[in-house]
This record gives sequence, C-alpha cells and structure tokens, in this order.
Amino acid sequence: MSDAPYGEGRRWVEVRPAGSPTSLTLVTWFPSMPAGSLQGLVIDTPDVRGAYTELMSRGVHFAHEPRKEPWGTFTTFTDPDGNGFVLAQAAPRQES
Repeated sequence: MSDAPYGEGRRWVEVRPAGSPTSLTLVTWFPSMPAGSLQGLVIDTPDVRGAYTELMSRGVHFAHEPRKEPWGTFTTFTDPDGNGFVLAQAAPRQES
C-alpha cells in the first residue's frame, strides 16, 4: 500500500493485493472525474522517458511529453480504438 500527499488536502492511495503486480489507485479529488467515470489502464514502468522514446519511434502518438508530479512521472496516449493509457513511473518511495 502507498499513501502519499498530493497537494493541499489531497491524497493518492494505492492498494495492491499481496503478491500481485496489479494495484488500484483510490482518489476522490478530481471534480471532472466522478467515481466510475475514468476508464483505461495505467502501465507501470521503471523508465517512463525510455518507454516514451521507444514507443514514439514505433509510431505511438502521446498527448504530451512525460510530466513529473509528486507521485511520479507520467504521459498518456490512446490506441487506434480510442482506449486511454497512462504510462507511469512511481516516484522513489520515502522510508518513514
């Protein structure tokens, strides 16, 4: 589990079943994205910039260059059918 602050009064909570590579992210602070309205996949990678460069060379069109946020670095793209994807690299974890 990861529970990180994300701006004023916001949190980014990520839960992962034990032993699973899949996780769920829980947020409630996107007024433009009410619960259940966001559909797509987040692809976790250890190197967003490298993956971005490789996929661009293969013809993938991204909405923007990788952006750094408090929780990590990301960029977005859609496939030819309009499905949305987020290519993400988590920020290094801080030990407490």
